[in-house]
Amino acid sequence: MPTTTKKRLRELFLETVGFFLVTTTTGAGGGGGATAVSANAQNYEDFIVAGMWMYLPGGPNGSSTAEARRITTVSGSTFTPETVFSAQVADAVAIEFLPFHPDWIHAALREGIQKSFPYLYLELMDETLIVDDLLSNSDFETFSGGSFANWTLGGASAADDQETTDVMHGSSSAKLTSASATAQLYQNLTVNVQELVGKTVNFQRWVGAIGANIARIGFEFASGVTDYHAFHTGQGAAFGNNVQWEWQSHQAVVPTTVEYIRCICEVATGTKIGLFDGPGGAWVGRKLKYTVPTSFVGWPRLVEIQDQLDPNGRYVKMNARPKSGRLLRLGGEGRLSVPSAETDTVEIDETQAALVTALARVEFYRRFSSIDPTGEFQERLSESKQEANRLTASASEGGVAMARGGVHLPNDWWTQREDSSGRYLILA
Repeated sequence: MPTTTKKRLRELFLETVGFFLVTTTTGAGGGGGATAVSANAQNYEDFIVAGMWMYLPGGPNGSSTAEARRITTVSGSTFTPETVFSAQVADAVAIEFLPFHPDWIHAALREGIQKSFPYLYLELMDETLIVDDLLSNSDFETFSGGSFANWTLGGASAADDQETTDVMHGSSSAKLTSASATAQLYQNLTVNVQELVGKTVNFQRWVGAIGANIARIGFEFASGVTDYHAFHTGQGAAFGNNVQWEWQSHQAVVPTTVEYIRCICEVATGTKIGLFDGPGGAWVGRKLKYTVPTSFVGWPRLVEIQDQLDPNGRYVKMNARPKSGRLLRLGGEGRLSVPSAETDTVEIDETQAALVTALARVEFYRRFSSIDPTGEFQERLSESKQEANRLTASASEGGVAMARGGVHLPNDWWTQREDSSGRYLILA
């Protein structure tokens, strides 16, 4: 995916609005941030004048918060700001001379990025929804503060961690290490258990281990009332670090003594390591309503379902009742990222950036045209609108716009619903 940094986007914007210079300091400035020194900039002293802005993207030492000050005096290679910088400006620090305050430029660029939709957008492919799944963070992708969201760690001295090398799907799996007792990661299903007595509960998971009799999945229905799958056999597909992955699918009948339904990922006693990953999920019956991730703007264009056990295999259009435990793949459009730090990026190339900067110039000149006594900004606003209109018209005809794929329309097996709280897919 092509990307453009915030720094480069600012430069592309400035190339069309006036003189600017990107260079470095060539010596330490005055004490207390009183001046900045740049022999490089001295070569442009006919252009760098009092009233321009001196911008330090990395702050006075090159690795702190950005600062900008208006220049009041230019004397050779020494530049004096209207108010001092927060500290002495060091040697070899990135420095820019701008015709406008950088905050004004960045605000206009944010507006340009946001208004570039639907011509420019972020292509989204979401694989987080599992048919009939009642678990939260089912695929162990959310890990923060040393623990997996929605999962509880159990067992004396047990440890869990996020594994990013040995993974079946997504970007991470759960790594569970036992010690003097059995280690568990578990989650209780949010269901009315008394209504489920006698019904079959299902739990599926990819389980990884090096060797047999180490890792497994299962259920607990009350203290001491459990039902487990057989341990990992030590066979299966080998990935990094010689981990063998096996697919475990376990079913159990909910007993009359049920107090809760707990899904368990377990590693045997003895400083052993097991890995667990999705998709798979846990379910008792049919789940009809699925929340469309809020990252999508509008509805997904594509709704596909996992066609085989391998989550990285083929996905197909949903033309039959979806199978429980299978992964849904949603494809559609999201908004481009708005970069914050200098090295942060937006998901466009420099050709597409022309539309963003044109829309940004319209916003920029619109803000200042009403207080410009010379009428120059009003004239530039008119020119910028014409350029933005030309580029958006060109984009509509396939110019800088991103190509869109096909569309899967709702059918007998799925449809769409929307209310005040969100958008939903309704499965048959």
